[in-house]
Amino acid sequence: MREVPGAGFAMLLSLAGPAFGEDDAQALARLRGEMEAVIDHNRTCGNVVHCRVLALGYDDCGNPTEYLAFNNLRGIRGELEGKIAEYNFIEEERRRGRARPTSCVPVKTPQPACINNRCALGAENY
Repeated sequence: MREVPGAGFAMLLSLAGPAFGEDDAQALARLRGEMEAVIDHNRTCGNVVHCRVLALGYDDCGNPTEYLAFNNLRGIRGELEGKIAEYNFIEEERRRGRARPTSCVPVKTPQPACINNRCALGAENY
């Protein structure tokens, strides 16, 4: 079999993360859509035991900008964590070099809940 010049490089680019030519805003939107699609197919719950919450994004203080609730019964946590890591990396890079506010307050982490048979964000805890 004859090797195509540059094919290995193209494969590395496809595995490296953002699509070729994609800017940060486009990458964040793509990742957001991918995460929402995975979560939408895995949000139904019978009780809270299978519901999980993961932090997403970075604000200027380094706190998560939001939390995602999902059902981990099918073991999707690893897939979501990979997408979240890529999303958070882009967010962190976009904020690099900005001065950190002096009045940063820790963000409350919500507990998972099963509301109307759907995993959701519940009460907030420190």
